[in-house]
Amino acid sequence: AAEMKVQTQELMQELQRELSQDIARQLQQAEATRTVDSEKLDGLLDQVRQDVNCGKEHAAEMKVQTQELMQELQRELSQDIARQLQQAEATRTVDSEKLDGLLDQVRQDVNCGKEHAAEMKVQ
Repeated sequence: AAEMKVQTQELMQELQRELSQDIARQLQQAEATRTVDSEKLDGLLDQVRQDVNCGKEHAAEMKVQTQELMQELQRELSQDIARQLQQAEATRTVDSEKLDGLLDQVRQDVNCGKEHAAEMKVQ
């Protein structure tokens, strides 16, 4: 019985050592996995930060390009309006000159008519 007790104690101590070693190995593996996972997460976070920064830069570039396009469109629109105003002014001037010519013609016709009427009256 004493031998059995000693053997049982030795077996228990051996099992305890093996169990402690298994636990130590599992803890080391868990720590290694946690480190790898942590490094992966850090890498992913860095990538996300880079992507966000690229997105901000792209948005800023797009904003600048949009502003430049708007300014270009405003310039072109202003030029178009100026051209249209010049054309309208030129047309108005021509129309005004035509009206002046027509009025002169009417005056001449009226004067001719008066002269003719005076001649007819004299005759």
